[in-house]
Amino acid sequence: MQHILRRMKYTKINRSTMRTIVKYTRFFIFTQDTTKSYLAEFTDGINIIYGANTSGKSSVIQSINYTFGINDEKYKLADLLTEKPIFRIDFSIFRGKETQICTIIRDDDFIYIKINDNPVVKFEGISGNNSTEHTKLKKYISELFGFRLRLNSKGNEVEAPIEAMFLPYYVAQDYGWIFPLKAFKNFDYYKGFKESYYDYYLGVVNPFEDKTEKYKLEEYKKELNSELEILERIKQSRQDLVFAQNNDESFVKKAIDYVGIYNNNRKSLIQNERKYIILVNKLRYNEERLSVLMDTQKQLINNSSFQKKCPICNQEICYSLTDKYVYFQNTEDTSSLIKTTKKEIVELKTQLNSLKKIIEKIRVELENNYAVLGSYNINKLSMNDWIKNKANIQILETIQDKEIDITVKRQEVITKLKTFQTDDNIKYERNKRSNEFCRYFIQYLNELNVKIVEGYKSPYKLSVFPQQGVELLKTMLAYHFAFNMVINKTDEIHKLPLCLDAIFKEDVDDSNKELILSFISKNASTDTQLICSVAESICEDNDNRHTVHSYNNVFFSNNAKLIKTGEVARSLLKSRCDSHMALLEGTISIMSE
Repeated sequence: MQHILRRMKYTKINRSTMRTIVKYTRFFIFTQDTTKSYLAEFTDGINIIYGANTSGKSSVIQSINYTFGINDEKYKLADLLTEKPIFRIDFSIFRGKETQICTIIRDDDFIYIKINDNPVVKFEGISGNNSTEHTKLKKYISELFGFRLRLNSKGNEVEAPIEAMFLPYYVAQDYGWIFPLKAFKNFDYYKGFKESYYDYYLGVVNPFEDKTEKYKLEEYKKELNSELEILERIKQSRQDLVFAQNNDESFVKKAIDYVGIYNNNRKSLIQNERKYIILVNKLRYNEERLSVLMDTQKQLINNSSFQKKCPICNQEICYSLTDKYVYFQNTEDTSSLIKTTKKEIVELKTQLNSLKKIIEKIRVELENNYAVLGSYNINKLSMNDWIKNKANIQILETIQDKEIDITVKRQEVITKLKTFQTDDNIKYERNKRSNEFCRYFIQYLNELNVKIVEGYKSPYKLSVFPQQGVELLKTMLAYHFAFNMVINKTDEIHKLPLCLDAIFKEDVDDSNKELILSFISKNASTDTQLICSVAESICEDNDNRHTVHSYNNVFFSNNAKLIKTGEVARSLLKSRCDSHMALLEGTISIMSE
């Protein structure tokens, strides 16, 4: 247990109060055949996504979440995903004086991450939230954003899912405007999620405080107390050593059994490690093969000349049927090989991850078997005591030194445990931050002309609001702005763009639209982005007073960035724009790096 005490110092040294702020630069989508694309560019302040109903406004926000690895959005993007799109999000991370330029690309089961000029980091096989690769991705993004929330899953403290990083900054079109914590699903599987979530974002608990570490320290303290009691008993009498001699035969048999099990496990470990090396070599070969194929695909795209025109007469140049057939055959063959190679890479990754688990399991069994052997006892005497007695170690002569050593370790543990918060401390901090939240919440409800209902005393007790229709929408808006305002005062918490999907419902009248926009303009954070979506059809008016452009002029002084999707239903992806070609090629280059 010495590593626990060593980790105490490590935790303290690495504690930082610097906040991480993430700002989106642009979002790019293109189909694998490169015939269609969509580009959205963001500004630092207010960004309004607008377009016709079902033209893809929600899809833009959902796709951004999906690009970061949130598979929960997959079913909402079913229609878009049928076109086999590749997604790219460019963003900047600000942490103190440090700035990181980041790009994340998602191609179905694959994610590529480029940070500054560093080599590309790849995750292969992330479509399942429980897959080993998705777990690695979650850990990587958590470290990138400085996200440290841990949740209780089946009695164990585990790293929170990616969805929890985005939850305070995302109001989904459906349940997000009804329930405070339902923008994403599956949080109910974590015991005490609401308390852990609010404790983290409201700064009630120290994000560096490791609950698992606290539990281990408490168990270590019990272990040290037990050792002191044993030593005290030995001091009282040396007769305990006699029992070891009387049970010598049983201890010998136990040792022989252990050696047999150890040899079998060791043999199995060596065999599986050899298999692992072979699979690793196969994986590296296929990764290099994929890189070459994607570079070939890029060259085929760049070298296509069948659509060129004569610079003099402006007539299309005709090419022979043979030339066209060879080109399209090469293109199809390359795409087919890329698909096959990707599939093989995923399969190899799965095999490697499974084999790695088997190897780790065998190693754990080896360690556990030794621990069981060491703890084996007869008449309260352990195997270790017997070994020491056989080696003629004079236990009684070293008891005093052991007592001193254990006492020092025990005191170190007690000192460390005092740094963890008590239940009374947590209760006090919850009440303090809840009162702060409620002050903002009630203030914002008043600004939105929402009737105050008794019971808004703590976010920990909120599950559903009694309002309906536009009153519920305004209540949820007040809740999210109040929550984000309190988060702004919490050190070490990452800040993402606040994304409000569909801020106007069908039953929102013009006066409430203006009230909502005025509220957003007045209370939007100045250090982070705000992204909201508005249906163009509900912004149209004969006197031109209720258009997106007029809203921008009246409420945002024309400083909001207007991002259009489409004019008709399901029109997000359009024919590829030549101006996007450099971005498309750059994306493929990152994927093939």
